[in-house]
Amino acid sequence: MIGGILAWITIHKPHYLTSKNNWYSGIGLLLIVLGFFFINQRREFPGWWALLPTLGAFFIIAAGKNAWINKYVLGHTGLVSIGLISYPIYLWHWPLIAYAHIFGTEIQFNIQFRLMLIVSSIVLAYFTYIFIEKKFKKITYQSSVILFVSNVALLLLGITSYELNLKPRNSQSGIESIVNATNEGVSKRDLMPIKFESQVFYTKMAGNEKVVMYGDSHMEQYIPRVVKLLDDHQQGSKTAVFVTKPGCPPMPDVYSQVALDFGECVKFREESLNYILSDDIQSVVVTACWNCYFIEGLDYKDLYYLNADNKVYFNEVGGADLGLKSLENFLLHLSAHKKVYLLLDNPAGESFNPKNYWSGSRINEIQVKFPTTKIKLDDKQNQLRYKLLEIAHRTNVIAIDPIAELCKNDECLFLLENNVPIYKDNNHLRPSYIKTAIDYLDVAIISDSIPAK
Repeated sequence: MIGGILAWITIHKPHYLTSKNNWYSGIGLLLIVLGFFFINQRREFPGWWALLPTLGAFFIIAAGKNAWINKYVLGHTGLVSIGLISYPIYLWHWPLIAYAHIFGTEIQFNIQFRLMLIVSSIVLAYFTYIFIEKKFKKITYQSSVILFVSNVALLLLGITSYELNLKPRNSQSGIESIVNATNEGVSKRDLMPIKFESQVFYTKMAGNEKVVMYGDSHMEQYIPRVVKLLDDHQQGSKTAVFVTKPGCPPMPDVYSQVALDFGECVKFREESLNYILSDDIQSVVVTACWNCYFIEGLDYKDLYYLNADNKVYFNEVGGADLGLKSLENFLLHLSAHKKVYLLLDNPAGESFNPKNYWSGSRINEIQVKFPTTKIKLDDKQNQLRYKLLEIAHRTNVIAIDPIAELCKNDECLFLLENNVPIYKDNNHLRPSYIKTAIDYLDVAIISDSIPAK
């Protein structure tokens, strides 16, 4: 739409573009650079944030070829060469990434492999430009006929597929439910961002009392349930504030060597604690992927305890115990000032991962095979559960135990009727399932006198 506006101005109001060209190009470049700094995985994108790069491009194009930046920077031979093959690069890069996933689930997407994909995209784009794009730029009768026939063929194929309701080649029962589960994500669209010091938290407004939902991505998975509760029970409910950062364990002196920048995690914890201990907050719920952090086989090997230059990995002797002690001291500190809930973890492991319910390849044939037996609660996870319950008792905080609802007689739920998975991966529950079926967290959000829906 922004491009269409620029085209209209160029045709009908060209005098708007004949002055201040250098200003236009400077503003455009600044907006694009700001986009690099402000748009990240925590932003809702596309959305209003998309205006930074799109308006930036608008102003740069509007500035015209005589603007200083356009003429001497963007007009440099090297950048022009990249521009000539930019569209073929765009066309090639995604199929390369997609087919890398399709052909091999064991491929490690490390920096070397990513660089190889980038180089491959550039090489293929160059040959596409030389042998296809340049040839079709010279419009001849023959090329026009080829393009026309190709487009008509694609149109007829689309109409035929729609009218005959053609099924996909891999249409085995169960594939759709697995794909829907693995693709389901959590949105913060129903939450309002608030700024505290250098952090951005997200809140859902309700009553005057405020509860902080503090943790990592395992806290974020409960956003749909909290939003539903507060939409259903505006009166008598607490305002919820999500203070979360995936990859940053809510335990002082505990860090992951792969998930998040060390300094960023330290700063987040310090400023989050300042917010939690402020007079505006009455209660706090603390949770994390405890199984990921303390059970070997998940993210266990990447966690370490660091205090006074004493760095001990969790897979070393005493490392995990130091992490649990850090959590206990943290809860003890919080409970001296606020009402505290410790939300234990849901069961986790590859047996719960919907991706493991199929085999084969989208290139060949996919076989769907849902587990026919119940998934037994892992002994190590159960032992960790009891350790956390003991910590909650010693620190005088309220324990919320998902296992009591998700597992009966040590056998855990993983599928609903019609083989619908309740997990999206090996440790996160599906947002849609949490929204409608999970009620163990309700006690921290709504008053006891109001029944949850």
